[in-house]
Amino acid sequence: MQYHSNDCSTSIEEFKRMFGTTSAGATQVLIVSPGPIKNLETQFGRAFDPKAWKLLFSKREIVLPNGGPTVYLEATGSTQKFTEGNVYLPYAGMHTIDEYVGDRRSVNTFFLPQSQNDLSQYKKKYPNSIAV
Repeated sequence: MQYHSNDCSTSIEEFKRMFGTTSAGATQVLIVSPGPIKNLETQFGRAFDPKAWKLLFSKREIVLPNGGPTVYLEATGSTQKFTEGNVYLPYAGMHTIDEYVGDRRSVNTFFLPQSQNDLSQYKKKYPNSIAV
């Protein structure tokens, strides 16, 4: 299933909210960087504990505390130990979205658009996506 945010800003609050929505009830979460992984470091460092996210950036895998999911981080086209779960696509382009919507490992995809144009393209291609 596909889900999306209608908030087309790059606010830390929306970034964090969508990550929480993606993680809810999941055992594995894959975060896909829209380019080099360093592109998301500022968002993660501001939204969450910087030490935890530095570990994620260096190891590409962490287990969230208190029974949270295992979180994996990858750039488009790379592969990790992620086997099946929810996929978080912050600021991704349509090519990346298409790749992960069709990925056999994806149970659900969660898209955070960067602009109104990105959201319009996404909703046109995935009209059954649910706003969360």
